Amino acid sequence: MRDDTDLARLAREGRERIEKEARRKAEEARSHGNTHVRVALGVHYGSPRKRVSGVIMALGIVGTIATASAASAVDSSVPGEMVILPLFLTFYGALALGLLQPTASESRVVAEHAYVEDRPYRVTGYFESLSITPMPKMTLSAQLTFAGEVPPTSLVRDIVGRVDTQATVEPMGSGLLVQSGPISGVTGIRSGGVWIYRNHMIVPWVHAFLDEVAAPLHARYPLAQVDFDRLV
Repeated sequence: MRDDTDLARLAREGRERIEKEARRKAEEARSHGNTHVRVALGVHYGSPRKRVSGVIMALGIVGTIATASAASAVDSSVPGEMVILPLFLTFYGALALGLLQPTASESRVVAEHAYVEDRPYRVTGYFESLSITPMPKMTLSAQLTFAGEVPPTSLVRDIVGRVDTQATVEPMGSGLLVQSGPISGVTGIRSGGVWIYRNHMIVPWVHAFLDEVAAPLHARYPLAQVDFDRLV
């Protein structure tokens, strides 16, 4: 029969395994979330890896055309390596364009953080919303907390209509809750028979909201905080 000391040891070992697995899953979630953020920003701003791949493919195409033109001009064949190299560059560039994710650079991510942190009020939830697994259709909410007087709901609804005609605005606590219309995550890309979705359309929605809705509102009705949240 096992004594209490033995059972305590077994319980401790089991608890350690549970905690280790929880840490592993948390780290995996952070890694995936960071990838979703960088891909969303890469699609919106452009990806250095995609640009380089495009340049390589363009060089290959130009080289192939130039080689063919040179051979035609002298009415003779050209060395095999002069044909293979540009064709290889074209193939490699096209393959990279198709397979590489449009990941934003680290400096681009830092710049995006700076863009958000430069607001004269606190902004939360943006990067968390970008880090959630993309879906074909998503909805974003923005809770506006004001430092003083709250503007009329109808006024805010009309201003929000400039950037999202399907958005709704409702009073909530000491502020207002804005809920977006459907935001698409569709890319039209399939990989291994699976459709690829991305959070790229969240980026322009948030930018438009901060620049064209929150900024003019803040000038008349000072904001204390804007909290974004992914509802779907």
